[in-house]
Amino acid sequence: MVFNMCPQCQNVPTCSIPEDFLTRLNYDIIYQLPCNNDPRKLATQTRICKRLTGEELFKCNVENEAYRLHIYDQCIINLAVKRIWSFTDPSLKNQFTALANDANDINLIINMQVNADNLNRIIRFDVKQNTSNRFEDNFFNGVNFYESNVHNIW
Repeated sequence: MVFNMCPQCQNVPTCSIPEDFLTRLNYDIIYQLPCNNDPRKLATQTRICKRLTGEELFKCNVENEAYRLHIYDQCIINLAVKRIWSFTDPSLKNQFTALANDANDINLIINMQVNADNLNRIIRFDVKQNTSNRFEDNFFNGVNFYESNVHNIW
């Protein structure tokens, strides 16, 4: 057993990586780039998530392998990710990071297009709502401050 300070607990070095866990991992799967290195597919899968990093993509692979081995402890998984990532070839780290950045860029462009489309719809929304009293008219259609009787908005 290898003892390290738990990144989640931070209070005692109780979390450890079982040695057999590291040897039972399938490193071919862990080092495989997600979505066959297709940033469009990755962007589609992560559209509502926060901004991705290469290490987070790598962590997903390690988590999937841990679950396959029936290891569900996040402390163990996080420690394993930190250890394996630290010894990973820099060129492979760059590939994971580049894929994450490309997916983030695609999602950013899509979010900007969605925002622009929504703003265009809001701007074009000029249909006056039919209401039964002055309060509802002011609420749904906005207050007209240029009317002669401004004090009587109810």
